[in-house]
Amino acid sequence: MNAERLKALAAQLSENAYADIWYDAAGHGDTSVAEQIETTQEAMALVGKVLPSMMDTLKEAERALASHPDANVGNSVAHYALHKIRAALNPQG
Repeated sequence: MNAERLKALAAQLSENAYADIWYDAAGHGDTSVAEQIETTQEAMALVGKVLPSMMDTLKEAERALASHPDANVGNSVAHYALHKIRAALNPQG
């Protein structure tokens, strides 16, 4: 799957996580299903938000590694990429 398609799918996750397409479990008294739907919606929204940032960070790291084959620079780039991905996964700090 190419990067543009992956970004488009991530946008769909973000934009449609809370769309009116879900079974009204709470309205029908299905408490456990309602909780599962809420968790799924939250996961979809998070992945849709974080995935593009992670892809961009990994692309930056690949470019940096390609231009600096030195192992020490490679380690620095890897640490930078991990830091950025961690920050994307935990936007509240």
